[in-house]
Amino acid sequence: MFAASVARIDEGPVRPRDQVTAVESQPTDNPTTTDVPNMLATAIEGRFGDIH
Repeated sequence: MFAASVARIDEGPVRPRDQVTAVESQPTDNPTTTDVPNMLATAIEGRFGDIH
């Protein structure tokens, strides 16, 4: 039991770094994030008319 808890403590500092790099890489890896502003603009134009 004690060895397992020590292993978790040792892994602790590594995991947040991996999560941060994964979160930072999502916008470039996920092409749908670039479509979000276009989708919002289309939805707004559909409701309020052409904004341009």
